[in-house]
Amino acid sequence: MEQADIYLSNKAFRTLAGLLEKQQQQAMTISSDTVITLLHSIPGITSLNIIDTQLVDNVTGHLLRSLSAPVWLPENRQGSMNNLKAAWPAAFDMSLHFLARLREKLDIPLFDSDLIGLYFACALERHQNERQPIILLSDQNAIATINQQAIERDVLNCRVMIARTPAEVSAMSLEVEPILIVNNSHHLIDDAQQNVLTIKNIITSAGTEQIKNFLTTAFIRQQPERFFSAQGSFHYANSADESWRSITAQICERLVKQNHITQDEAQRIRSREDEGENLIVNQLAIPHCWSEQARHFRGFFITLAYPLQVNNEPVRHVLIACAAADARNELKVFSYLASVLYGLPPDVIHGLASYDDFIALLKR
Repeated sequence: MEQADIYLSNKAFRTLAGLLEKQQQQAMTISSDTVITLLHSIPGITSLNIIDTQLVDNVTGHLLRSLSAPVWLPENRQGSMNNLKAAWPAAFDMSLHFLARLREKLDIPLFDSDLIGLYFACALERHQNERQPIILLSDQNAIATINQQAIERDVLNCRVMIARTPAEVSAMSLEVEPILIVNNSHHLIDDAQQNVLTIKNIITSAGTEQIKNFLTTAFIRQQPERFFSAQGSFHYANSADESWRSITAQICERLVKQNHITQDEAQRIRSREDEGENLIVNQLAIPHCWSEQARHFRGFFITLAYPLQVNNEPVRHVLIACAAADARNELKVFSYLASVLYGLPPDVIHGLASYDDFIALLKR
């Protein structure tokens, strides 16, 4: 202060010293062991098996940096993280629980608390151990071998099985459900086969990029009805002044009565919406929960009579979703939704009048 030629009264100096001392005391409460304990307290995280050294170090470092640069004024983020939340909703929901536990136990100031969600997203990506089956139809042995190695090297989490004839493809498909069939031959494949990509000769980096893009979208684009039920989709005639809590409660109650979701799932959805940081993708609200039911992803499209504001964002329609956070393909549904919805002008979302309109949009 003397070097800067700034005068502080004794009272102000004592206040500053007290703040710095409090920071030091708070920093002493943060350690890797503390973070591990907090991580293990997050519901459902154990089954995901994502608590590794890198996640612990990332979160611990973030907390210590927050203490060294405390936020004494409210955050004012310049941009939205909705696109990231839509791609990794499980990660950001886990971060909400982590931050709630952190505030209960330690109550330390945080800068950019949403960044915790990115650390969880990275951990989920690191631990995608499920290897998806790909059938490579090739009648030339040398080319088949080099293409198999190229695909497995460049496309993560896949297992390539070589078939010599279309009959072998059919036989393999009965044993395993391939996520993709790559036709690398002169044969024609039966039109009944789903998810077929034709790439001739030796597969280049452009070819493996085709495969990556195809895998990202094919499993939902070609069968969106598998994930989004016509029976559970309907029009909800909300009043112009009805609250978001009331709307979600009424929609969930109707889905429970129709046996599309359980009472437990409905409660999880309502609780998730009450936590804030609601998932809204281009004016489509996506109330969701992580289900323990032995059922695949379930989505229900609901049109609203009147738009409303949720988290200071306009909401035109609702998509209720129940998914299993430990089923990697189910998380990809959210990513696909985000990529499709963010690529459309808002008036297209506003103009969706029915379930059929929504399905047609996903098949574009």
